[in-house]
Amino acid sequence: MQNQIKKKNFIIFIITSIVFTFLSVTYLFGEDFYDLCYSAYMLRNNKILFVRYKNPTLDPILRTFELNIFNPKTGKILMVNRPDEKIYILPSISGDRSTISYHSIIVGNDYLVTYNIEKGKSIRLGFDTGGYFTRVAIDYDNDTVAAAIKRGESRQAIYLISNRKSFIKRIVNGTEFEKIGFLYNGDVFYLDNKKNRKELGYYSVSTGKKFTIHPDASWVKKSKNGDVLVYQSGNELFLFRAYGGESIKISKDFSLNNSSLVFSEDGSAVAICKPGNISIINFPSGDALYFLSIEESYSEPLLSNFKFYCRVGTKILSIFYKKPAQVLSETYIKKEPYTVLGVSNNDSYIAILEGERLIMYDLRNKKEIPVKFDFTIENIKFTEDGSSIYIAARRHLAEKGTWARELYMYNIENDFIFKISTAENTPLEPYLTNKEDLKPFVFE
Repeated sequence: MQNQIKKKNFIIFIITSIVFTFLSVTYLFGEDFYDLCYSAYMLRNNKILFVRYKNPTLDPILRTFELNIFNPKTGKILMVNRPDEKIYILPSISGDRSTISYHSIIVGNDYLVTYNIEKGKSIRLGFDTGGYFTRVAIDYDNDTVAAAIKRGESRQAIYLISNRKSFIKRIVNGTEFEKIGFLYNGDVFYLDNKKNRKELGYYSVSTGKKFTIHPDASWVKKSKNGDVLVYQSGNELFLFRAYGGESIKISKDFSLNNSSLVFSEDGSAVAICKPGNISIINFPSGDALYFLSIEESYSEPLLSNFKFYCRVGTKILSIFYKKPAQVLSETYIKKEPYTVLGVSNNDSYIAILEGERLIMYDLRNKKEIPVKFDFTIENIKFTEDGSSIYIAARRHLAEKGTWARELYMYNIENDFIFKISTAENTPLEPYLTNKEDLKPFVFE
């Protein structure tokens, strides 16, 4: 009898635990998720372009984007696109971060919009391409745009479009362009997915011809200055120099499963981070500035414009990679476990997350500035001058029993936070999102 009672109590305990767990999970994630900051792009003068994801019916066909610019100097938000515009692909930002370009549809008509943020002026070109846009990119001249346009089943083409000269020219035919962009000299590079392989190539504006960089590249990333492309083929990393039109091998045995690349904001270097070692490569020469061997496991590698950082256990190590004959040295140590979120480009602050508490470590004065928020930090990005950080965060809305992704700006010196795109200042209903579609947030 006692065994039966114990068994009955055990079953009740299990059922109660399952119900409690279910309620906890439901409370934690909610039935709905509202995305008030789908992506964000850093602009000049500490401004930011943030994209909201509009999909109130959760129908992927009806999903559109909304473009907004926040100016910390005025504290105001400018909506870039017109309310009647439908935007289905993400915008492109120019090399100097002063101009954006995007494709939109208004009552069935195609438009390509180029908006100069500093001047507050836009150019709107309307035309019929006989297809639809899949990607756009804007040149370093802040005027010329490259657009990948679908022409049929497994058929796409890249068009070169000039706003000032009002012309459109087809330059490359392909299958499915995963990536397009401009090099510093106005040439257009592309990664064309031909189903069984991905061809990396570029179109030369001076010769009017296209050239193959590599017949089978898995991915490509451009340096900020557009003078270098870094790409992978098999397990090897290559650097393509735009000014010479040649590729050099910069690493072997590279896999994104256990390795990573970290690019400096000024476009002068990349850190190739593999288990046990780091190579810091100069742009555009491809020369190795440093080869660092680390016996212990390291994580959270970062590059400022002058230093390389990584965490080893509860210590942060750094090296001044732009000076010769330097060594890794201890920059910060703490007993409690933590995660390094970012470093300012001028090496004034490191952002550290200890549990739910954010710590801004002042590198110059060697002191901690602890900050506590009522949201969960997903990612951060320092402003151009290093005085503030933008924060992508998730916050639970207790009254609604759901979650929202929001955007904030925290000024370190004044200990003040701007609520840029939050549930408090934004109607939630248009921004309903499938949780399954959410990806780790990255500031562009």
